[in-house]
Amino acid sequence: MSFILHFHDVVVRSDDLATLDESSWLNDTIIEFYMEYAERIPLKSRTDILLLRPAIVQLLTHSTESPEVLKAVLPPDLDKREVIFVPVNDGSPSHAYDGSHWSLIVFYRPTRTFYYYDSMDTTNLSVAKRTMFQLKRLLGDRYPYDVVVPGAPQQTNGADCGVIVIAMIEHLLKSLLRDKQGDWSDVFGSIDDTDIMPPSATRNALADLLFSLREKQAISEK
Repeated sequence: MSFILHFHDVVVRSDDLATLDESSWLNDTIIEFYMEYAERIPLKSRTDILLLRPAIVQLLTHSTESPEVLKAVLPPDLDKREVIFVPVNDGSPSHAYDGSHWSLIVFYRPTRTFYYYDSMDTTNLSVAKRTMFQLKRLLGDRYPYDVVVPGAPQQTNGADCGVIVIAMIEHLLKSLLRDKQGDWSDVFGSIDDTDIMPPSATRNALADLLFSLREKQAISEK
């Protein structure tokens, strides 16, 4: 397993890169890499938007620990973030990489609303509700929370769910960064196919980004 890129807290290897091939199911590492890049580059030092990493979401979803214990391993000030992006996988906690579908939760704190986006109708809704329940415990469930299921681009094969999750995150982030008014309620509506890059183009863009960053690192190390 050869080394491709070490980007801050994420190490991408050749096996991870191979999941960007057409008809391949995207793994946790590629989603984690994109989130690390988004927080470091487009979002820079923004503290109002948080992208929870897949491993943290899996831990959160299936943990039986108290909220106080979970807070110790989660990003700080979780209850103060305006927007939280949460990639949801239907895998079990006891087996690595055994999931078969990715979907996306976005929490918007000002309206206490969870938005659920799924490229296969509502395939992951049951596990997503478990994740939402766990987040509510951490955010303070003394208040009511709403769950909204907007439309999402639908995949045409069994492999593009993770790629579509990344494309939806990118679309929503661009909308959030473009709208500087502070009220983002209208951002989290339905996402159409025309709002995101096609899955094949997203795969190519992610691969290009990986190699571009590796090239920049190589130049800086000379």
